[in-house]
Amino acid sequence: MDYSFCIPHYNNSTLIKRLFESIKQIAEKVDFLCEIIICDDASNEKEVKKLKEIIAEYSDFLEIKYFENKKNRGVTYTKNNTIINAKGTWSILIDSDDFFSINPGVNMLKELAKLTRYPVVFYHCTTTEIDEAPASGEGRDIDLQNYINVGTGEEALTIFNNDFLNFRPYPGGLRGYEGIGVMRLLAKTNLKGYLSSIRPRVYTDDSEIRLSKGKSFRRRLKFIAKGHCFILKHYTRYFTVKKRVKLSILIVIYNIIYLVKL
Repeated sequence: MDYSFCIPHYNNSTLIKRLFESIKQIAEKVDFLCEIIICDDASNEKEVKKLKEIIAEYSDFLEIKYFENKKNRGVTYTKNNTIINAKGTWSILIDSDDFFSINPGVNMLKELAKLTRYPVVFYHCTTTEIDEAPASGEGRDIDLQNYINVGTGEEALTIFNNDFLNFRPYPGGLRGYEGIGVMRLLAKTNLKGYLSSIRPRVYTDDSEIRLSKGKSFRRRLKFIAKGHCFILKHYTRYFTVKKRVKLSILIVIYNIIYLVKL
C-alpha cells in the first residue's frame, strides 16, 4: 500500500461525500495503491448510518477501513486510531469537511513518492478548488526549531511517513494541538520535514465543526493551554525568547477565559 488517507469523523456525513469523491478521482489518475482509513468519534446514530451508506457506495472503487471510538475522545485520539491502522507508506491526514483539488492531489502523490527521506511533509491549502498545480515546486526543508518558532506559515495538510512513525504521534488527551505530533516526530528522528509549494487541500474555513472556531475553540482553551505547557516543557531549547514569552502569556490568558466561560 502506498497511501493511506486518514480521516477522523464526527457528525459530519453531509460533507464527507465530496472528500471521498475527490480521493476516488485522484486514485483513478495514478498507479499508486490507495486506501481510506476512517474513524468515527462516537457520532449520533443518524450520522453513523449515513456515513456507513456513503462508505458502502464508495467501497466498489476504494479500499475503505472503518473504525469507531466507543466514546467521544477528540480529534487527536481519533487521528491516532487512523494512523495505527494505516498500511500505506504515507498517512495523509485530512479533515472530513475538507477535500482535494484533483490535479494538485495527483501531483501531491507523485511528489511524495520522491520524498521518502523525509519523516513528514506539509502541503499548503486553498479555500477554493483549483485545476492547475505545479508537478513539483520550490519547496523547502523545515527543521524542528523553524517549525516551532515560525510554523508552516499558514494552514497546512500534514502527511506522515510511516517508515519513521512507530508510535502514536498525538497526545490524545489534548483533543487537538496536532502540531505536537510533528514536533515529537522531528525530535525523535532528528531529521527535517519538507514544505511543498503544491496546494492540494481545499480547506473549509467556515465549517461549524471547525475546532478553531467559536464555541468549539472556547471549549478547548484549557487543552490548548496544556499543549502550550507541554511544548514549553519538552522543547524549550528550540524556542526563541520572544516565542517563549508569548506562549507563557497565552497560557495565562486561555486559562482565565476558560474559567470565566464556565
